[in-house]
Amino acid sequence: MPEIIYGRNHSLREEVFFSRVKAAAESGGALVITPDQYSFELDKRLYEYMGARLFNSVQTMGISRLCGKICRTLGGSRLENADDNAKLIAMYKAQSRLRGEGRLEMLSRSLLRPSFVSECISLFGSLTHAGATPETLHITAESTLNGSPKLKDLALIFAEYNAALEEAGLRGSVTESAAAAKLAQQNRFFAGKNVFFEAFTRFSADEFELVKSVLSCCQSAVFSLVCGESEGGSDPFAETVRTRAKIEDAARDCDLRVKLTPCGGCGRSPALEHINGSLWKYRPEKRASQGVVKLVSAADPYEEAEYVCAEIHRLTREEGLRYADIAVICGGLEENSQLLSGAAERYELPYYIDTKTSALTSVPAKYLMSLLEAALTREYRTEDLLRVAKSPLSTIFDYEANYLEEFCIKWSVDGNMWKTPFAEATQNPAIEKTRAALITPLEKFRAACKDATAAEICRALFELLDEMEMSKQIYSAVKAASDENELEVTRAFKQIWLGIVGAIKAIYENMGGEKISLRAFSELIRLMLDGIKIAAPPQRSDCVRFADAERSRISGVKALFIIGANDGVFPHGASASGLLNEAETAALAKDGAELDFSPAVQLDSERMNVYEAVTAPSERLYICCHNADRTGTACAKSQLFAMTAELFEDDISVNASALGQEFYCATYRSAFYSCLQHSKDKTQAAANVRLSLKGSAEYSERLEYAAMAAAQRTDKISQQTAKTLFFPKDLNISATRVSDYYKCPFSYFCKHGLKLFGTDKVQMDARYFGNIAHECLEKIMSREENGKRVYDENFTKKTDEQLAAEVSACADEYIEREMGGAFGKTLTFKFAVERLKRSVTYMAAYFREEMKRSLFLPIAFEYDLTDENGRSALAIQLADTRIQIRGKIDRADIYKSDAGTWLRIVDYKTGRQSFRAEEVYHGLDLQMLIYLLAASTGLRGEYGELRPAGIMYSHIRFVKAEMTPYELEKAEAEGKLAEKTSLARAREYKPDGLMLGDEIMPALNTDNEGIFTIYRLTAKGAVHGASTAKPVSEERLKAMERFALNKVNEMAEKIHGGEIKADPLETGGVLPCTYCDYKSMCPEPDPKNPRAVSPADKEKLESALEEIEKEIGNGGKEEN
Repeated sequence: MPEIIYGRNHSLREEVFFSRVKAAAESGGALVITPDQYSFELDKRLYEYMGARLFNSVQTMGISRLCGKICRTLGGSRLENADDNAKLIAMYKAQSRLRGEGRLEMLSRSLLRPSFVSECISLFGSLTHAGATPETLHITAESTLNGSPKLKDLALIFAEYNAALEEAGLRGSVTESAAAAKLAQQNRFFAGKNVFFEAFTRFSADEFELVKSVLSCCQSAVFSLVCGESEGGSDPFAETVRTRAKIEDAARDCDLRVKLTPCGGCGRSPALEHINGSLWKYRPEKRASQGVVKLVSAADPYEEAEYVCAEIHRLTREEGLRYADIAVICGGLEENSQLLSGAAERYELPYYIDTKTSALTSVPAKYLMSLLEAALTREYRTEDLLRVAKSPLSTIFDYEANYLEEFCIKWSVDGNMWKTPFAEATQNPAIEKTRAALITPLEKFRAACKDATAAEICRALFELLDEMEMSKQIYSAVKAASDENELEVTRAFKQIWLGIVGAIKAIYENMGGEKISLRAFSELIRLMLDGIKIAAPPQRSDCVRFADAERSRISGVKALFIIGANDGVFPHGASASGLLNEAETAALAKDGAELDFSPAVQLDSERMNVYEAVTAPSERLYICCHNADRTGTACAKSQLFAMTAELFEDDISVNASALGQEFYCATYRSAFYSCLQHSKDKTQAAANVRLSLKGSAEYSERLEYAAMAAAQRTDKISQQTAKTLFFPKDLNISATRVSDYYKCPFSYFCKHGLKLFGTDKVQMDARYFGNIAHECLEKIMSREENGKRVYDENFTKKTDEQLAAEVSACADEYIEREMGGAFGKTLTFKFAVERLKRSVTYMAAYFREEMKRSLFLPIAFEYDLTDENGRSALAIQLADTRIQIRGKIDRADIYKSDAGTWLRIVDYKTGRQSFRAEEVYHGLDLQMLIYLLAASTGLRGEYGELRPAGIMYSHIRFVKAEMTPYELEKAEAEGKLAEKTSLARAREYKPDGLMLGDEIMPALNTDNEGIFTIYRLTAKGAVHGASTAKPVSEERLKAMERFALNKVNEMAEKIHGGEIKADPLETGGVLPCTYCDYKSMCPEPDPKNPRAVSPADKEKLESALEEIEKEIGNGGKEEN
């Protein structure tokens, strides 16, 4: 007579069941069947109950293992069970065939996508277990869902998948469970056996066939089910009650009557027994909690984890619990594992996180996939190759990989450049050696994979891995592991390596003769590795277990913490499958194929999970939630909170935030963490914690460091640090650096203090454009004389063709010398070079025309403010620091008149920068004013006293000669097309700046409305009233020099004082933060009210200059 022993958790059900097993063992033997994931736990409990002698008379098996044994023992089929790799290969074959035939209506675009392949395997496995076939899907599509094209497509894929499995000699439409059930029935496998079923909530269709075969011929059958008397509604036992009824029906079909053995409680805590019996009741009776049930609310997941670990520490220290007596279950354990492990370590708790991770996230798998991805593309991609080089399993040393990466960034290495030796690596031959070490094996592998079969690719891959020494590197890592954590990780490496070998071997054996692309091969490997789940065993027996709420079964614990009891987290509720919606799963259930992921089954399963969780502990239960997630978004409590609170008459709620700081200071480490969190608190509790920490030498020192860090202002560094970083001797400042500082002191600190520079790319950007233009103009306009460059009087006689030829030759020479010549240069680069040559040629022609008509003559090109002894032409003494102004002036021109010798500074700009007074007020655009002052000082020895004439920006850019059709026709008729075109282009090149008026006007070219000057002139050579540039007086120019020098002094004083505040200056509506290289480390990455340049600043500058003029007029000393 079959017997069903049933009862709630912690009833006498298990004891009665074990007594039946023991009796059977004493009378000859027993076979105990359990779900696969519970077989180890059941073995352990049976051994403890029965002892070694009787336990040896008991066979315990997971249901999959039992089915495998039946099939092996009884045979009857040539088909073997398919493992995960074989299923993937079969699915790949099936979908490849269907894609080639074009038979699908709706899902054709999804074929062979990795996610779709995985979802199909999972779905068809569930369908097969539910007893469904491809015909079932087709019938449901026609009869219930109005000819659903999706279900029809899935039916076709399902049929092809089964066919592919059977072709490989593997089971397809019949599962191992169904095959085992049929063989057991035919051969009366269970005849005379005492069979026991433990821990099943439901049986799949094929598993239930095995149950029927047991009932048909066994000596006795005993089922142990966790359930009470179902009360309907949201009762957690609905699924188990249905299973009990199915067993009774199956027994009646065998003319057997089932004996029902209900079991009551076993004297646990009344409060926990009340939860066990009344949690799902409508209007349950209220009882006292006796302090063993707590509903804990925390501010966020971090505080929740802190509370749990602090309370566990208290339970072990004050109430005598062992760590193994305590468990924590969590919805979404993988996402919270780092948070929980961090908290556990702070409270010095030994712990084990019971989670499995995909092998695809491991170092060996990432290295393998990086190799395959590098070989996949038509042309090599630098990012793929660097990923290979920088892998911990690479034979390339870290410093070699870093050199290679810098080289690739600098020279924009990519594509076919990898196939040839790096011509520009002569300064560091190791870079070429590294390139060869990477590319040679990959080139060999790629050649072997062209138009290859799967077997040939597998052999080539093994050869590649051997050349890359992957196996050797893995075993070396295992051997070198120095601590427990490293050893655990590297042990997983070995397991993953065996998985990699198994995946390649599976492809070799199952589809070796078929031709396959390397991309498809790579995707198969990726899917196989993703299916390998790695779990590390506990490193010690006495430890707290962190387990997943859905996957793990908790038993034998005295205290249990449920964390994340929030709406949608625990319980998480039902969710649709990736391929089937709720209507489709309901239609299949109606046709007899109820899937294990159908909404109804999911809800029943989730209720049972909740029941198993809340009834697991024998002494204490903590249900915890957080009020906001990690991003600060509000989170609602789950219904479990309200249901539990309804059971008790006393207040069982706990506010984790209100427990006081001392609660979270169970260890020095947790106390230090709490101290940092409450560093600004002035409470007695915070003071007590700090005082306690000072009793430890280690944490007393840490406190001091923390206090120093807290006191350290983010907007200031010490004067000693400033001196070390910026001016161990003199403070060297260029005019460009002055602008850098005033744009943002913190950015200046990172760039010029910490010297945080990226690798400069060799590309035609503004920097290289400017460098080439400067060098070309210098060489074209000057000649060598006595070791220095002087103005070439023949410059004005050069034709356009000569200028173009000289520019081209000079640019090519620079590119060959400084930019690696043709190495790594694209068509885009070559186009940019041609554009640059035209731009510089037009600019040279513009200067030629200006020089023909101007009395200003160049006296210096690329004039260095620093002499051969390292002294600056402009040096300022500030306290104990000497400021040295550094830099180069593009060109210095002089004009001699009866009034004196006048100096003009010319700066070549590749952008559209113009002189803006409001920016000068803020310390920007001071370069030319500083250079004017410095040059007049530095050139005084050679040219005597130099009076400032002004500053001028000449813009080097590509412009077109804008002329109307009438102007073109007229110029051509007059034979002056070249001249008129040149003048039209000159109008576009009109310079900008700040200059004197009447004093220097005779030296300027006043033709054509002054297109070679910064002014717009009248026909008589006077400044036009509509001219945007206005002449300034010599006094005003000197005042501006003084103002610039004052800003330099101000900057130097701030640097001397260590002022490095993140204080960006907005110009033209744009913040420097937008493109700042240091934003990730900035204390104020998104300033709310930044400084900004405004039109009113022009008036402020005017007022400041008037004050300076008064000072100079009253005898104030001029700076020289």
